[in-house]
Amino acid sequence: MKKIISLSLCVILALAVSLSFTSCKKVGVYNPKKKITAIYYQYPGTAKLLEEQWTWDGNLLSKIQYYYGGTYSHSNIYKYDGKRLIEVNVDGDVVKFTYDGSKLVKVEMWSGNNLEMSAVVTTEKGKIIKMEFTEYESAIKSGKQNKMFTALRGIVIPESTTENMGDFHKKMDAKGAKSSYQYTVDYTYEDGNIVEEKYTQGTYSQTYTYTYDKEKNPFYYLLYGGDSYTDLEFSKNNVVNVVATNSDGETSETEFTYVYDGGYPVERTVTYITQAYTGGTNFYEYK
Repeated sequence: MKKIISLSLCVILALAVSLSFTSCKKVGVYNPKKKITAIYYQYPGTAKLLEEQWTWDGNLLSKIQYYYGGTYSHSNIYKYDGKRLIEVNVDGDVVKFTYDGSKLVKVEMWSGNNLEMSAVVTTEKGKIIKMEFTEYESAIKSGKQNKMFTALRGIVIPESTTENMGDFHKKMDAKGAKSSYQYTVDYTYEDGNIVEEKYTQGTYSQTYTYTYDKEKNPFYYLLYGGDSYTDLEFSKNNVVNVVATNSDGETSETEFTYVYDGGYPVERTVTYITQAYTGGTNFYEYK
């Protein structure tokens, strides 16, 4: 079968899953028991390289520094109202979160005075069930989507949404969409985890189905950041299998295996089932 979901590290638009907050958690508040300090990545047969460096101010995540190929790339700087995240500055671009009481209702990304992207959030029983995205023409014409999406990575969405949005975006490009994009993402939950996310634009759709283990997800409730699309920041457990299909009849499957210490992952390795090869391994350090 033809590969449609690259599931690599293209990180392009992260505004969705991490928004799935449950009623026992306050939207915008990320305070895990074990706090990540560094994430490393290693491709088979290569050296282990630093990918992310996390800085904490007490219980609040204040900064994530990103590295590509071991070289510094950019930083996310976090701004709070009390303990709730309201802005993330990514090398001059700003992601803003708007709340109505305890609910997150809108996410926007600004570059100077230009609104590059926005998402309207629908919540039901304390969980985000739908996000309606608009990616504006100014971002498309300026070619800034990659920086925008990288910036949004892990924000109010799991990395999964970010990664998947990237695949969806590329599919739309291939179909000839040129001006502003409008599309929706719908989420289905089971036992505290997102088991399905569906992307829709017109008659085209992509659906991702997830299976989990029973161990603790260290990115649970992270609004902005994280190391990969599989973190699904608003699922309490860790993803072990992803099956992706689309309305063109294409499909792809990916698996993840973990090494745990005290119920938290210290290693995660990806295997691309459809393509029949093993990818790299992430290594996590905590304080």
